[in-house]
Amino acid sequence: MDAKRIVEFIDLYLRHEMVWNDIYGEEISIEPIKPAIVCADGFAMSVQASEGSYSAPRKYLIKQTRYGYTAVEVMLWEQPAPDTWQEYSEHGVEGLYAWVPIELVAELILQHGGLKLSEPWNQHIASE
Repeated sequence: MDAKRIVEFIDLYLRHEMVWNDIYGEEISIEPIKPAIVCADGFAMSVQASEGSYSAPRKYLIKQTRYGYTAVEVMLWEQPAPDTWQEYSEHGVEGLYAWVPIELVAELILQHGGLKLSEPWNQHIASE
C-alpha cells in the first residue's frame, strides 16, 4: 500500500459516523472518537478529525465537497514525533499534534510498515 492509498484510507476512516433516529424520528449523527490506527509493526496512534478536533476542513465543508481531510489531530503515546512535526506540537500536552497534514501521517505509517487492518477494511481496500 502506498502513501496515496493510506491517505484515502485515513480520510474514509475519519468520515465514518454513527447515525440513528431519535424518539421523534429525526436523524441524529455523531462523530465517535475513532480507535487507534495500528501499524504493521504494532505502533499505534490516535488520528482524529471532527468539529472539535484540530483538523481541517470542518465537517460542514467536507459534506459540501468531494474532498476529504487535509489536516488531522494526532496523539502519539509510544514515541516522539518526527522532527518535521515540531511545528504541529500542541505545547502543554505531550504527544498531541494539531493540524498535521494527512500526508505526514501517511509517511509515518509507512515508516512503521504500513497499516495493520482488520478483515472488513482489508476487503474494502482490496476491492477499490
